[in-house]
Amino acid sequence: MTWTTSPLWAEIYDIFHPVGESIGDVEYYLSRLGDGRQKVLEPACGNGRFMIPLLRAGHDVSGSDLSADMIAVCERNCAAEGLRPTLRVADLIETLSPGEFDAITLPRGSLRQIDNPEDCARTIGAFFEGLRPGGRIIIDVRILPRFEVGPPQVRFCDPFLWIQQDFHIEVGSSPHVTTIFARYEKWANGSLADCSVHRFSIRQWELDEVVALLERVGFVDLGIVADYNPIAHLDSVRNYYTIEATKPH
Repeated sequence: MTWTTSPLWAEIYDIFHPVGESIGDVEYYLSRLGDGRQKVLEPACGNGRFMIPLLRAGHDVSGSDLSADMIAVCERNCAAEGLRPTLRVADLIETLSPGEFDAITLPRGSLRQIDNPEDCARTIGAFFEGLRPGGRIIIDVRILPRFEVGPPQVRFCDPFLWIQQDFHIEVGSSPHVTTIFARYEKWANGSLADCSVHRFSIRQWELDEVVALLERVGFVDLGIVADYNPIAHLDSVRNYYTIEATKPH
């Protein structure tokens, strides 16, 4: 797992992906968690984009993220709504207390932070231990096109202008792992106020790989949905598979 972060990176992420932003993932996961209060862990919780809607719905949600800068943003976003969840700085490969959670959620591209099968197996094993019997993991597997350097992304709110630009991409010895170098800028009144460059290693996980890892550690009753649509045919997937699996009693 190779990621570098900074306060500016976390600030720009929060601007580009505000709390409650959804491509269908928030609504789908809420529907799967149901109406009862669930004790939920969201690893890689980021700025709270996904976690805060779950808290609003009455769930007891804890979050972790490898970036202290991102956790600071998440704390501010939670405080703005009078929410005080348990948040901690930790990467995805961590030890959880046995049977602590009813559900563990990894929406969108969180799994991509793990760039090798050994670490992924350890992480899913830790999730298994952290769930109570009958608890569920709900995890997205993103379908990605070939990475390419695209145009900069820009947001403006007078007097500030924020720019995010992927400027260099490398494919490593494994064709599944891509290293992205990205530049982040903040401008104020025509002058550059802050700038940082970051490196991210991202792995494209295949659906079959993730299913095999879940089954290997003991998860059962696997169900798969395409693009958050329970009635869509799996062959029609365009962006995400969502896998739901249960820890047996």
